[in-house]
Amino acid sequence: MNIFSYLHTLTIGDDHLYNHGRYERVIVLAGDKRTVRQPRQKRAIEKKSRIIEAGFKLFCEKGFHNTNTVEIAKAAGVSTGILYNYFVDKKDIFLAAIDSFGNRITLPAFQATESLKSTFSLPEIVRWLIDSFIKSHDQFKSAHEEIRAMALLDPEVASAFNRFDLQTVNDVVKMMQRFGLNPPHPYEKAHIAVSLVENLCHEILYSRHEDLDYDIMIDEVARVIVQMLSVNP
Repeated sequence: MNIFSYLHTLTIGDDHLYNHGRYERVIVLAGDKRTVRQPRQKRAIEKKSRIIEAGFKLFCEKGFHNTNTVEIAKAAGVSTGILYNYFVDKKDIFLAAIDSFGNRITLPAFQATESLKSTFSLPEIVRWLIDSFIKSHDQFKSAHEEIRAMALLDPEVASAFNRFDLQTVNDVVKMMQRFGLNPPHPYEKAHIAVSLVENLCHEILYSRHEDLDYDIMIDEVARVIVQMLSVNP
């Protein structure tokens, strides 16, 4: 077992959570203990962000199993010792990269709906969101493939990916509220809407059935979503 593989994460009391303003998570190793820092200072936060960014890029290019922490540290411009100050192992970096992936693929689009609301109708915005999701999936296609593959093999990765899905559902519900929509079962309907768009993206980017007109499919998915979300009690 690699010395940086952890066996268990301790839950420590509130009076032990902070050390000079930094939250520290205690990890039990093979006969040893090590802390993983949550940086508070700007320089430390930037280092951790560089590690996540470098890991994200390498995981996309080489895959999780063909990437190691030495490569990630080198790409981030830090030592491996610094890397292990912030992350337990490369899977810890991978889990952080999933959060980064989620923010990149959905957050900008949903944030933009606030300013679009006063100019465009709901059908126009839903269509725009679908187009944005397709472009984001295409831009981060390799990351999406790697995360989905890992989610089938690792429960922690699957859990992180599920959190991303749930956050997307929450963003849809918030968008509905901004438009004054209050359909019955909003979270269930938002989940259906997200699933429809996900499947549409996968069809367009991966399946590529030549006998299908994707413009018609996009229009139909948008129509179904608008109709479903617009039904008020």
